[in-house]
Amino acid sequence: MHGCAGSPHALVPTYNGKQDATHKAYIYQHDWHTSVILPARAVQEKEPALEQRFPHATYLGFGWGDEDVYQADETRFWPSTQAIVLPTHAVLHVVATHKPKRDEHTAPLCLNDTQQQSLVAYVLSSFARDSQQSIIPTALDDGKSSQFYNAQGTYYFLNTCNTWTAKALASAGLDISPVFYPTASQVMHDVKSLKQTCPQSQE
Repeated sequence: MHGCAGSPHALVPTYNGKQDATHKAYIYQHDWHTSVILPARAVQEKEPALEQRFPHATYLGFGWGDEDVYQADETRFWPSTQAIVLPTHAVLHVVATHKPKRDEHTAPLCLNDTQQQSLVAYVLSSFARDSQQSIIPTALDDGKSSQFYNAQGTYYFLNTCNTWTAKALASAGLDISPVFYPTASQVMHDVKSLKQTCPQSQE
């Protein structure tokens, strides 16, 4: 595993020969927060509970953050001082969405089979699980397109939502350091600076 601030830890993809980048994922910025958007089927094949909860999803967005602040007010620009200074419990926010728009808030990732599998494994490793290894929804549920779940790890200034996203990128084998990313704009800048080759026909 990569050295990084805390759990969930970045993974290291295991490559098996040359592979073409035939999959696409996205990084999305919303104010101070970043999230990872993946084809729903790629995740649901590994975690059936997400297919049961989001049966009609084309894509699923995943964001990791402080339990109290994230669930109380997603639009708040900065987390509370307590959430930054003192380690707090974390949650994953899962949102069903359509294919992301091409705009300044979204950056595409072009991935081969191994990279996508490793990224999916990292995201799924971020869920806390009960004694039956089931993912654990929180009480906050809009009943439609989004759900919060208990997550692995603790949130604090060295292990923020943007560091979680950086570790996701590192888990996909991309040239991103998973150590410390304090701002969403820093994540987006580095993602957009990556040299990627995406087939024109790729979805």
